[in-house]
Amino acid sequence: MKMYSSVKIVFIHFLIMRSLLASFEPGRLPPSYLALGGSGIAGQSGIFFNINPALLALDSKTELCLQYRNFYNISQLNEFGLSFRGRIKGLPFGLFVSQFGDQNYREQQFSLYISGRFFEKFSFGLAIQNYFLQIKKYGNYNAVGLTLGIHVKVLPWLNVASVAGNINEPALSAKKGDIPIYFINGISLKPLPKAQITLDLFKDERFDFDYRIGLTYALNSMFSLMVGFRQQAQTFASGLIFKRKVVSICYALEYHARLGVSNAISVGYFL
Repeated sequence: MKMYSSVKIVFIHFLIMRSLLASFEPGRLPPSYLALGGSGIAGQSGIFFNINPALLALDSKTELCLQYRNFYNISQLNEFGLSFRGRIKGLPFGLFVSQFGDQNYREQQFSLYISGRFFEKFSFGLAIQNYFLQIKKYGNYNAVGLTLGIHVKVLPWLNVASVAGNINEPALSAKKGDIPIYFINGISLKPLPKAQITLDLFKDERFDFDYRIGLTYALNSMFSLMVGFRQQAQTFASGLIFKRKVVSICYALEYHARLGVSNAISVGYFL
């Protein structure tokens, strides 16, 4: 079992270092985004602001959220995140700090987000993302990326959104190259008062389109169930959200046929 785990770690590191798509890949957190198959940029709340900064303007909630994800039941391969969203003098504002990897390969990210709104239906946002990469025996690298997002409420039951990530082509170094530019287009539908369907189309500049779909269903005022699917990675996901007064807890699980199961959990506190 120990040998199998070691082989899997080496395999995952190979995938990460083979291409910068895996370096600072957007959307590994929060857990609820994972549970929806990596979809939801056109949702109706600010919970996914670290994916689409325009979502910050959709509500006025102030939340501090601690997030954790384990990859494929490998004890050394984890990601920790801390996010804050709120308003400063009326301006929607967010922070996101995360660390992914182990002692051999480590990604750290510190990002700032701001957002605005026009005519109650059109929201826009900007993210300034600081990337730090450490590879054992290879050195340390850093870069700053810019991400833009928009969100439009077309109808009470239909939203559309777009994200353009790393539009300034941030370079970790001349040797390592640029962190890839990516684009996401998404829609969200509410066919029923308790149900929301999210569909995102993800495109990295070096890879094919990735179709992602998710479903959220409110079981009652406290619990919501989520399921999702990613076409490119062929992963299935599910999750459960519990909300009660000032506390929000989310658990998510993603299954990959070859690599196994990833688990994630978050605890949010509304200030």
